[in-house]
Amino acid sequence: MSRDKHYQALLENAIDLITFVDARGNILFDSPSIERMLGVSPSDRIGRSIFDLIHPDDLPRARAAFATAMTMRRGTPFIELRLRHKDGRWRIFESVGRYVEDGGGVPMGIVHSRDITDRKHLEEQLRHAQKMEALGRLTGAIAHDFNNLLTVILGYAEALLESEAALPVRAELREIQRASSSAASLTRQLLVFGRRVPAVFEAVDLNNLISDVSPMLRRLLGKAVQLELDLEANRPVIKADRGMLDQVLMNLLINARDAMPQGGTLTISTRDDGGDEVILEVRDTGHGMPPDVQAKIFEPFFTTKEAGKGTGLGLATVYTIVTQSGGTIEVESAESRGTTFRISLPLAAGERRA
Repeated sequence: MSRDKHYQALLENAIDLITFVDARGNILFDSPSIERMLGVSPSDRIGRSIFDLIHPDDLPRARAAFATAMTMRRGTPFIELRLRHKDGRWRIFESVGRYVEDGGGVPMGIVHSRDITDRKHLEEQLRHAQKMEALGRLTGAIAHDFNNLLTVILGYAEALLESEAALPVRAELREIQRASSSAASLTRQLLVFGRRVPAVFEAVDLNNLISDVSPMLRRLLGKAVQLELDLEANRPVIKADRGMLDQVLMNLLINARDAMPQGGTLTISTRDDGGDEVILEVRDTGHGMPPDVQAKIFEPFFTTKEAGKGTGLGLATVYTIVTQSGGTIEVESAESRGTTFRISLPLAAGERRA
């Protein structure tokens, strides 16, 4: 094989994206990998600017790096850029360029780009998991001690309420009891978040669980929100802590209810993924969330609600319970188009699908 054919084979079979441009940044060649990576044909890119698919916020850095490489006749450092896929999504690339000349001494540039979107997402998930673990240890330790104090307060309040001496201050004692119970409920969420409450895993019929709690969930949603159930006919049996799964459903429904102040529809569905997991979806028709809010919803103490109306622990607790159960949770949302929480949970032993 000649050297030219050897180089051509390398370019045509490159896993990463290799682009040749002229001195003005117009594309002379894109490796075939661009179709797999960005959904566009290499032939359609010939003559177009290399900057066409770059995110507007990344353009200044890209133009500066290219100009430096061409004027200084050297390579560029690695830079991260977002490139637009044909479907409109933004993919993250790590790119490096170098000044070259063709056989006639005409200046050109070669840009080598690698799609690192999945790697960046994994890094973000790792950072999130580490942050959750650290916060979990802290909040769990605090909640454990605070829960002990609340037990004492509740005990004394209940003891006083049962005595005749409490008659003049019974209303005040009731308020102490009510406030202490609310605080105890909060500490239970903190203890779950901090993994200080041991999970009791058992085989749970997911459809039965949803059907059993649906009357309570309907009362929780109120008359303005319609609850619809779309449950898998195969009756999926999962490995889970029933009490914690109840809490997952309640937290997701409260979140959905608050997203539909004028009413709407909430749908709970289950389906077999064809493998060793069951998909539980909670979908609402509420106001949805912008991307910057979606990125933070599972962070502890993050809330979009008014001061005093939310602790920011509901979805953080959901995330903790799901991951503690060996599952995963994803969210899809768009403003004015509602939100869907998609939870994957492992099947119980012996329930593996054929």
